[in-house]
Amino acid sequence: MLKKLSLAALVAMGSMSVASATDLSEAIKGVQLNGMLRLRITNNDPEKGDQINTYQTSSDFKFTIPVSEELKLIAKYGIDGKVDSDLQNNANVDPGLVENLLFVAYSKDGLSAKVGKIPVATPVTGSGHGEAHGAGAIATYKVSNALTVAVAGIDALKGIDKLGGATANNIYAAAAIYNSDVADVQVWYFNVDNVLDSDIVVSADIKAIPAVGLHVDFATSEPAGANSKTNTYTNISATFKQGAICAKAGYAV
Repeated sequence: MLKKLSLAALVAMGSMSVASATDLSEAIKGVQLNGMLRLRITNNDPEKGDQINTYQTSSDFKFTIPVSEELKLIAKYGIDGKVDSDLQNNANVDPGLVENLLFVAYSKDGLSAKVGKIPVATPVTGSGHGEAHGAGAIATYKVSNALTVAVAGIDALKGIDKLGGATANNIYAAAAIYNSDVADVQVWYFNVDNVLDSDIVVSADIKAIPAVGLHVDFATSEPAGANSKTNTYTNISATFKQGAICAKAGYAV
């Protein structure tokens, strides 16, 4: 069903971009570029042998091209490179492309959607340089100032934290996200073909007590397979901050 929704979203976005298209020369003027460049130099001094210097380069570039007020085309590139002064140990002398994303982003009247090869940020994945990304669609709708709901359908996702960075196909998710002055709560449901029959993740930050913060994480998952056992995870932590005093205690199982 989510795949059908993704296709419908693409068709809808295509029709909107045609209806309110911007002249190409004007669109180019409005292109936004942001990102980062990083050079890391490590000097290794083995007990025997010569010193070895390692040069690591990382870069992220994100281009945002406005098509209309609601629709944007976004391209994102992440590149890594590594060079050792000991050439025999070079695994990647030439930089390699670790992230190559291209997607359309739509936002209007509380509805936001990303369709294409997209970054994926959820409690079981990470997003950013070289982290979780995949092909599919994610949509969120702001029901009220406090409540947002989300659905996602990904045909291929690379970099799942709970699977050790593995790649998986056909991932479906639904979420409810609540933010207020009293508490921030997220509830996520995941299904991954041939990997997870279900994975429910709850994360909450309670802010009702002055100077005290309470954080709770809970997850329960059903791995795919007839003989698989249910896995659960609970993490509770509390912090206290008052003037120069700061304390934290936690429990995890």
